[in-house]
Amino acid sequence: MKNRILSILLLVIIIGMYSCGNSMPDEAQTNDANQDEALTDAGVVDQSEALAQFYEQGRADVQSFELDISKDQSVKANGGTELSIPAGALVFENGDPVSGSVTLKVQEFYAVADMLLGNLTTATDGKPLETAGMVHISATSDGKKLKVRDGAVLGLNMPASKVKSGMQLYQGKEDASGSVNWQLAQQPDQVSARATSIKKSVVKKKTPENYGGKALADLVNDRVFLTQPHCNDCASYLQKNISCGLKFDNLTYAKTAILKFDIGFDGTVDNPAIAKGLSDACDEEILGLFKKSGEWLPPIDKKFGNSSVRWGIEMKPGQGRVFARVLDNEKLSLSKELFAALKNYMADIENSDKVKESDQLPTEAPVRGYSFGLTTLGWYNCDQQYRWEQEGIPLARLRIKTGSAQNTNLVVAFKGRSTVLPSGERDQESFSFNSLPSGDEVLVFAVQIRKDGPYFAFRDATIGNEEELTLAFEKMSYIEVKEKMANAVTVGVKNK
Repeated sequence: MKNRILSILLLVIIIGMYSCGNSMPDEAQTNDANQDEALTDAGVVDQSEALAQFYEQGRADVQSFELDISKDQSVKANGGTELSIPAGALVFENGDPVSGSVTLKVQEFYAVADMLLGNLTTATDGKPLETAGMVHISATSDGKKLKVRDGAVLGLNMPASKVKSGMQLYQGKEDASGSVNWQLAQQPDQVSARATSIKKSVVKKKTPENYGGKALADLVNDRVFLTQPHCNDCASYLQKNISCGLKFDNLTYAKTAILKFDIGFDGTVDNPAIAKGLSDACDEEILGLFKKSGEWLPPIDKKFGNSSVRWGIEMKPGQGRVFARVLDNEKLSLSKELFAALKNYMADIENSDKVKESDQLPTEAPVRGYSFGLTTLGWYNCDQQYRWEQEGIPLARLRIKTGSAQNTNLVVAFKGRSTVLPSGERDQESFSFNSLPSGDEVLVFAVQIRKDGPYFAFRDATIGNEEELTLAFEKMSYIEVKEKMANAVTVGVKNK
């Protein structure tokens, strides 16, 4: 009986102790429980593959080019990236030469928004870089991967609206998650990694000076000149060759034959004839030589096409022989150089009755950019490394709370620099950056994979104003994320 009473008392004490523990909750325990419940509701799970798939969707469109690499080839992508590929520079991975067609693929990232959507950052082993753009280059033939042949060098030109000194080429290595780390690329000896001026097709006004200098400009500015046809030094040809069998002793004064002909809209010579002759033999000689005398151009002013021309051919004695002179030579017959210039000029302003200031023609002019040599394919980035401490820029710390760091990817994009920093130090619920330039405005962008798909967070901040931020995630479609990203980040070097 006594043992039974002791057992009952012991049970009562245990129940009482358990009741007391529940009736006086610890505040910290309650907060932890609420947080656990929130995380459980959020459904954060281990889905790193899903995170990589999202960023793969955000990568820039692939541009494909079909090439015959038995010849030198050059490619220009939509964003302005230019590639020069010497003949035979691409081979199969085992070193065998390529005999068939090659598919070259290029992806361009010249805007920070595109880099964020593609999970691309600008850092080398965690150290910040300032980028002038990124590209990814690959090549296949018959579905098999290609590489750059040993000893061969591809040319890479990356455009830039403003060239900065100190920019270098970095090569990227992509890990299983899709993140790319950048390392300084080894440049071939014959290629400089410095910023250079590259040649690019631009436009300038179509003015006569562009073709024939001041001589052609003066003629084109003469209204009469615009209404007349012109020949390629034909008067000189006639003057040198016409003799008509006349002798000095029977030509006591000048005699003139009149040659008439029509010039069509396309410069063809029609209906040549002698309107006033000297003799049958002389007239036949003049017509025969005229037909061999050279090319004609119609008037610049199309209203005067199908021109009728009457040329006087004057025969006169001089220094013991007969000289022929074509009247109006200086207006209709041009030197070979001027005629060629006029022909090119007219070809470029066809269907125009006068020179228009808006008319333009291709020419070569320097455009600023960066030029490098590639000995491998893959990821490339034109960058320079920041050294904020050496520049005397005050630095600040920033901690960003995400609720859970599991399956969360976070980056910081600078709004005044072409710089995107990857996730800093992390603990279970946050990311920390210890050395950011104070005063810089940034966008914090994070993706968190949950059971029902990806969630996203956007947060503007000014470094140094706050030491800690808390992100709020929301479920969004890819299109919504892309639109919000385009509005949130406009820095970058868009060269399209």
